[in-house]
Amino acid sequence: MLGAAVGFGAIPSDPVADAIFDASLFGGAAHLRANRSRALLRVQEVGAFDIRAGAEVTVALDSGAHPLRVLANLYGTVAALVLGQQGRFAIHGSTLRLDGGGTTLAGAQRAGKSTTALELVRRGHELVADDVSPVDPAEDGSGVSVEGFGRSAHFWPETVEALGVPVPPGARPFPTTGKLVAPVVAAPGPVPLGSIVVIETRAGIEGVRSERVARRDAVPLLTLHSYRSNLTSRLWPDALFRWVALVAETTDVWRVARPVEGWTAPAVADDVERLAGPVR
Repeated sequence: MLGAAVGFGAIPSDPVADAIFDASLFGGAAHLRANRSRALLRVQEVGAFDIRAGAEVTVALDSGAHPLRVLANLYGTVAALVLGQQGRFAIHGSTLRLDGGGTTLAGAQRAGKSTTALELVRRGHELVADDVSPVDPAEDGSGVSVEGFGRSAHFWPETVEALGVPVPPGARPFPTTGKLVAPVVAAPGPVPLGSIVVIETRAGIEGVRSERVARRDAVPLLTLHSYRSNLTSRLWPDALFRWVALVAETTDVWRVARPVEGWTAPAVADDVERLAGPVR
């Protein structure tokens, strides 16, 4: 996973020395103790994850741990820690291939990014990464790219029904949310990232509005929407800033605002298709 070997077994008893982060997460359902090169994550009713140097993840499962909850943590918080230890980071959003390049949809919870992504899939665009999009510099230094890493897609059943999208084969309900969990089948190879669209809800507007984000404003906006920024900004602040600055420099960043109420998925998807910029 992301270049790290994952194995199951006992967690070594030696503590994480010189911890920079030592706190509960998710309302007390988990605890993380971490420095820049090692992290120990314990999740209630799931197990423990020992992440070392971005190269090795050891998993010790609790009895009766649900497989989907294990995978959600492995491809969520654990992935963010693996990336950070490698000097890499991710956008909290889904990436699709549009017109040959990648477009990442970010936004706060319930902003509509998953619904928009599913509408774009219905239109024939390819889903590359769901909810967590690792963004890496291109080898020639000319831009950045996104590559899917095996995380399953999560969709609300009512959204699938409303859009008339067939339920993907093998989809299962997530035990705590009821979301449908389905494997992502993406073409191999990284997708050059051309644009990032931050979807927002805004009171008092009619229809969908879009605006380009100036570069100076893109840095704090992308920091806010980087994946697990509450952890990465504490553990690797300098590396995170450099990464955000590079992403802001080499991609077009847009805000798309939609009304708080009402069904706007087709209109938002129209704007995303229009804003999908060429890869620089």
